[in-house]
Amino acid sequence: MHKRKLLIGTLLMLVLLMTACGESDTPAPQGAEEAKSMLTSGKYEKKKESEETTAEQSISAAEDMNIISYTEENDEKSVAMYYPEFQQQNIDEQLDVFKTAKLNIFNELIKSEEVSKDFAPQLNMTFEANLLAEDIYALLFVIDTYISEDTTFTATEIVMVNTGTDSVLTGESLFSYSLDSREHLYNTLLGRMKSDISIAPYLNAEKLRSWVFDEANDFSNLRFTDNIMEFTFEQGEIAADAAGRPVIDIPVTELLTAMPDNITQLIVGEYIKTLETSEEEFPEAENKNLQLMKSGNSIKMIKWLL
Repeated sequence: MHKRKLLIGTLLMLVLLMTACGESDTPAPQGAEEAKSMLTSGKYEKKKESEETTAEQSISAAEDMNIISYTEENDEKSVAMYYPEFQQQNIDEQLDVFKTAKLNIFNELIKSEEVSKDFAPQLNMTFEANLLAEDIYALLFVIDTYISEDTTFTATEIVMVNTGTDSVLTGESLFSYSLDSREHLYNTLLGRMKSDISIAPYLNAEKLRSWVFDEANDFSNLRFTDNIMEFTFEQGEIAADAAGRPVIDIPVTELLTAMPDNITQLIVGEYIKTLETSEEEFPEAENKNLQLMKSGNSIKMIKWLL
């Protein structure tokens, strides 16, 4: 009798359990295949993964400046930007604005472009700080943007800084667009190339002129080393292929007259003497450290204090 009651009780529990299971309208998926099927039919929704963005900024000390490292990363993008801090209010504010502007452009770009789901767009910004004279820096920024495996952009920008006057220039073309300035740049480059036996036999002066006077030229082939401007050209760009990739070094002082007034005024600061005088009074103007800047009937003589 006791065994019969136990058996009946067990059967009743099984019936109740099966009834309870049968009352569920949408059963949970059993196994990967069933889960996939229910996702397709819309009966089951997978919880969306979090798209949290991790943004970090750190500062490390370097000679004469701090280096700020800004990183931002999530499933949709990766950002790494490096720029200097001079602990001077105006300069640091302008450099932060410069960084933010580049970041905003990148964010807008990845919204408008078709971005591959299998590729996270990247923005990398690095810089080189070149000391031209005491307290005067030329900051060369290299900005690499990767939208997809096949779509990349590289840009270079030069930012001039004078820590002696807490002044900075961004978004300024390194060389003036005036015909006289470009002519001076062309003649200076042409003279150097003609005196270089590795370039002169292959030089194409017309290609060089077209390169210099191209208004879209951002001079991304330019690098600074101390007081030297180094121009590196692509093969076939301004000379025959046999010349390879021509490289020309020119002292900054020889190209001051090709630069816009804003840059020359910033560079002048306390470290370049400016004199208004007549040409006859300074026959020593042919000295390599003296540049003549014609302004009306007068000649502005700039001497670089090396």
